[in-house]
Amino acid sequence: MIYDPPPSQDLARYLCERVEEASEVEVTEVLRSWPGMSRETWFVRAQLRAGGSASERRYVFRMDPPGGGFGFNTVGYEARIYEMLQETKIPLQPFLWREPAGNDWLPDGREFFVRSWVDGTVQPENLHYPDKKYYGVRELIVKHHIERLVDIHALDW
Repeated sequence: MIYDPPPSQDLARYLCERVEEASEVEVTEVLRSWPGMSRETWFVRAQLRAGGSASERRYVFRMDPPGGGFGFNTVGYEARIYEMLQETKIPLQPFLWREPAGNDWLPDGREFFVRSWVDGTVQPENLHYPDKKYYGVRELIVKHHIERLVDIHALDW
């Protein structure tokens, strides 16, 4: 089942209330990450005005689908992990805030959290290309991944 995005005017009102320095917000784009079955993930671009200047901000909204997620943990648990990791050297998108279940922002009051949208890709160029000239790229990606796993396992939770 595909869910409709939140209406832009509702998102603009929400962001205007949530982002303290914003006096006016215009949502310019709302995209859903697809696939992504464990959680709903929405990418939101917005123009925020504060005083006489405007700037683009990009957000990622994460929530369990209606009826609950497909994983073992809730979106609230995921949010707490992001909150804890903010104080570590683990690279991740900046966590911004969390809205509890029963909030007034979603029609069904589902819990969700918001983090910054950081440019990147989950499929680096030539990752799966069989040519031997890309072996070095794949090796660097694997080593980087292993280093981040070591960092995570070394954390004092």
